Amino acid sequence: MRPCTMRYVANKVVSAFPAVFAVAFALAALCGCDNNDYYRPSTGTEEESEDIFDPASIEYDSIVDVRDGKTYRTVKIGDRWWLAENLNYAADSSYCYNDEPDSCAIYGRLYPWTVAMQFDTVYDKLNAVYAEKIKSKHRGICPSGWHIPSEKEWKEMIDYADSHNGNEGASASMRAKYSWNPNEKYDIKYIDRFGFAGLAAGARAEKEMRKSDCNYHTGYDDDIYCGVGEEAFFWTSTERMDFRNDSEHALYFFLHGLQNDDFRTSEWGEFTKRAALSVRCVK
Repeated sequence: MRPCTMRYVANKVVSAFPAVFAVAFALAALCGCDNNDYYRPSTGTEEESEDIFDPASIEYDSIVDVRDGKTYRTVKIGDRWWLAENLNYAADSSYCYNDEPDSCAIYGRLYPWTVAMQFDTVYDKLNAVYAEKIKSKHRGICPSGWHIPSEKEWKEMIDYADSHNGNEGASASMRAKYSWNPNEKYDIKYIDRFGFAGLAAGARAEKEMRKSDCNYHTGYDDDIYCGVGEEAFFWTSTERMDFRNDSEHALYFFLHGLQNDDFRTSEWGEFTKRAALSVRCVK
């Protein structure tokens, strides 16, 4: 059985045995510990990569978002082009970390999933895929010609990184060389081997959200921002169904500076669609 990272714990104290059983069943169904690749940490390949990518070979370009005139650096990773910085298009209901405009200039904006996908908020809890709203290359909030990465596209990029990084781990390969807090215990490497420049932009979590890595230590009294300098969360276009076949959550890709004494790992997880995370676009 593959180890499972329980990211969500119900924010309740339950005493009756039937209720405990129900909560345990719900969490097991949500997490899918046996065969759930969404929670499989990426720590590099078991055998060291034979073909180690040389950062001197990074292929950059740039685009201009005609909606607001912003210029974005782009980078080719494998066979696809990615934004090499977080999207910073000022859509309604998007956020700057701590509501400070200067944060957007550094980290880009944070977007709830329905804003990133350009859907009505009714799909915060409904299955957009069942309504045929999600396209194979779903533009969403991205500039023209670009789209929100699917789970498959993120996995392709991570697999490419893990097979060309000398077993250093995708998180080490994809983290930017700045924006991450230093660690006193470890000399953590911020290599940015492929030019992805993953920023520790954190997230915006609502008080209604169930417990997660991001708001575990902060409580539930207020809408909060958390994780800047420590965590990077990127939306996918992929919904996540729970045991009731509801889709209140969507998948994200996660980079962190240090987790369980391992600073190489990257992971998959899920957040409520109302959470606001970073967006990278691909084509």
